[in-house]
Amino acid sequence: MSKIYKSLEEQVLHLERDKRMIINDKDNLKEILLNNNYYRFINSIKINFCKSIDDTGKHFYDSLDDKEWIDFFRKEWYLREQILLKVIRIENKINSRVAYYVGVLHNQNCLNRKDIDSIKGNLNNVFLVKNRVFTPLDRNLNEVWKYVSHAEFNIIEKIIKRLYYKMITFSRAYRNLTNPTQEETLKISLLNEACTEMMCGLNIEEITTFRLFRNAVVHQVPLSIFLTNNTLNTIPLQKRYDFIINRLNFKSRVLKEIILNSKKYVSMKRNVEIELDINNL
Repeated sequence: MSKIYKSLEEQVLHLERDKRMIINDKDNLKEILLNNNYYRFINSIKINFCKSIDDTGKHFYDSLDDKEWIDFFRKEWYLREQILLKVIRIENKINSRVAYYVGVLHNQNCLNRKDIDSIKGNLNNVFLVKNRVFTPLDRNLNEVWKYVSHAEFNIIEKIIKRLYYKMITFSRAYRNLTNPTQEETLKISLLNEACTEMMCGLNIEEITTFRLFRNAVVHQVPLSIFLTNNTLNTIPLQKRYDFIINRLNFKSRVLKEIILNSKKYVSMKRNVEIELDINNL
């Protein structure tokens, strides 16, 4: 069922009646809703404060002061800003390395025509201004590093996967060669180096997790939503937690609180206890 537009006054009334929020400063709450969006505010809070869910999916809350809701929202927001800085640094490193190693592999004749067409196809929507004209990447991948530098991460992910699976396929064939040539040895060495360096310590599955997590934090999706979202069923809950804690190497008291609350929320939603290993948090 679609949810209809609510004015700020109606949003405050909804929080008071349906979410049992005790409103002490209505003007301050309206300002927060106006500046941060009701969706982000309520989704940051509901997973952490929800006490039970009935068979119809209705959420129930204890009666809490608006200051408690707002304080937690701000803590979660600040935590997300800190994580965003880490994500931006990792993305910049991956992007820069992909730009470099695509050039290396192309220059060393490690890419066939299908590889080149695939890379060019992925970069088709990236245009650079040359002599005041928007110019797409040419068939010879000239200045490909510039185009990669302007690409969105979903395009970077596709290029990484193309080169990674090429490396896997060529590695299997290489192992069966009885007398590999110097050219073949150089090729597998460059492919291995390129894939290792481009992924910056992540494995190929984690590149996808990084893209989804990156999109979530960049678009200001609450961490609780990323950790509990059913549309990410391809990524088990444990792997989502492990990615933030171990791969991003991010730990904090607030993050632990959010993770424990997310675990409780998913258990209520699915009506089954969710097992998670968070001893390293």
